[in-house]
Amino acid sequence: MFNIGPTSRGDYNAVQRQRSLLMFCPALLMMVTFSAAEEFTAPGNATTNDAWRRLRLDPSGYVLLNEKDRHIYRLKPGFSHKSGSQIFSTSMYHQLHCLTMIREGDWKLADAIDNPGSFEGKAIFRSSHIEHCFDYQRQSVQCAADLTLEPAGTSEPGHSKINGWGVEHSTCKDWRVAEQWLRNTGIPERSGNLSLKAL
Repeated sequence: MFNIGPTSRGDYNAVQRQRSLLMFCPALLMMVTFSAAEEFTAPGNATTNDAWRRLRLDPSGYVLLNEKDRHIYRLKPGFSHKSGSQIFSTSMYHQLHCLTMIREGDWKLADAIDNPGSFEGKAIFRSSHIEHCFDYQRQSVQCAADLTLEPAGTSEPGHSKINGWGVEHSTCKDWRVAEQWLRNTGIPERSGNLSLKAL
């Protein structure tokens, strides 16, 4: 049996800080079976674009913390808000934002290949925003470190592959609960020029 725990005082403080942060977050854990969702994978069209648009929490996905709470949770400063409090992004919506950017770049690049006169796809894939999003998504996946075991499935007679569909994951969080919590406690409107940009 492995004993997994903090390895240094710094790690311990980080764990305590995260526990404090979780105190104001909702209970989210649930079982989820992964399955194919064509509305998110079909070629870019109005229906698919709308499905991705609905993933964004409009108008926000951000939370507001006063200075006292910011110090309790040991957070660096966020964006200034007109109320005097500070605005913080939530990782789930930053991740969805990045996936949307990568998807947009992918379809624009595909369009540039199909229509050689178009350079829009090439330009977006060379942007620092896309580069930031790839690295941010990499770290998000490694942070989750989901070790659910995925069996092989059959794609064609005599051929097996792992696509992850039909596999139950026990460490998922109910994004609908998170969304409702943010609707109830998040910022009612975006302020100023707040946007998620590569650092």
